[in-house]
Amino acid sequence: MQVGLHIRITDSLHALVEKALRLEIPFFQCFFSIKNKMALLRPTEQEIADFVGARRTHFTNLYAHGSYWINLASVDHTGHYALDRELQLARSLEFTHMVVHPGSAKGAATKQAGIDAAARSLNKALKKQPGIQVLLENTAHGNMTIGGDLQDLAAIYQKLDNPERVGFCLDTAHAHVYGYDIVSEQGRADFITLVDQQLGLARVALLHVNDTHDGCASKLDRHHLLGQGTIGLHALQAFVTNPRLQHIPLLTEPPVIDEELEREQLTLMRSWYTHQQ
Repeated sequence: MQVGLHIRITDSLHALVEKALRLEIPFFQCFFSIKNKMALLRPTEQEIADFVGARRTHFTNLYAHGSYWINLASVDHTGHYALDRELQLARSLEFTHMVVHPGSAKGAATKQAGIDAAARSLNKALKKQPGIQVLLENTAHGNMTIGGDLQDLAAIYQKLDNPERVGFCLDTAHAHVYGYDIVSEQGRADFITLVDQQLGLARVALLHVNDTHDGCASKLDRHHLLGQGTIGLHALQAFVTNPRLQHIPLLTEPPVIDEELEREQLTLMRSWYTHQQ
């Protein structure tokens, strides 16, 4: 099983590629905003050409993570504009997938209104941006946030005009803090069965393998190093190596750490499969 990493863009697309090559990963995920700047990248034509050349030579799939200001569930019917801009950039750089949180229905009369808005936003954006696949990610928060409950994601999916363009990304930390038990053996088995029933395991295209500082059902989203949080190493390994999930690529999103620690996290994830053999 190949594993990847979320890499923060601190300088340029070139620096992003160089770091991925140093870490010897076949794929990675990134935001399209430079760290600590609330603005999208604006690469030149030459920078795009250089990145695409490296992508075709060195990497398999590439995952863009939609910016947190994308709110597909916005009931003012503008949620698709921000997604459309980032999908356009992702396509120009030949990213294969865009991971997005559905957003929040804050201000709406009902949560269902946010689910309906998210589906409309996706339908509009996907019609304008062919090719790339969108992955809806489960979220950590409750109240009017869409996507913590797996039924939210299923409800959006059922309203899509082109459902073949959309899959799912499962985040272990988000599932845990939302309230799903993935720590106990029975809890993990039940959760995987629930994912299959509500989303379809064949539609899950990426696993975000993350630990968390916070407890089950806390609704707090604070990632921790693998094995050092409340989920723990045994539960994470047992979850991702479950035979029903072994077809799904793994990617970790650690907190801000140095490159050597990132390398250690990747080595740890690879070892889970080595020890199975």
